[in-house]
Amino acid sequence: MILGSKSIRETHYDVLSVKEDASYDEIRTNYRNAILNSHPYKLNSDYESGERFLRVQKAWEIFSDPNSQTIYDRELRDSRQSMLVKSWSFITSAGAVITSQLILWS
Repeated sequence: MILGSKSIRETHYDVLSVKEDASYDEIRTNYRNAILNSHPYKLNSDYESGERFLRVQKAWEIFSDPNSQTIYDRELRDSRQSMLVKSWSFITSAGAVITSQLILWS
């Protein structure tokens, strides 16, 4: 699976600070800036900068290949739809519990 555990919090688009409909040139430009600004040697090799550097590299690995980007976009869309369905199910079940409690209390 291309989406990692951080996919809910931060997408590869977020990592490169681009919109999801960004052009290849915009993505490439932001990748270059991000890779320079997150390089561990430039930032004294602390753990956080190393992690950021790896996330930037992974994002570029996906976006540099049109097929990988298409798969990533599909998985991102599917995961968002799945989250919406789960959220709706939770709200519905919570609503049913609240409704039944109101009936019991009245």
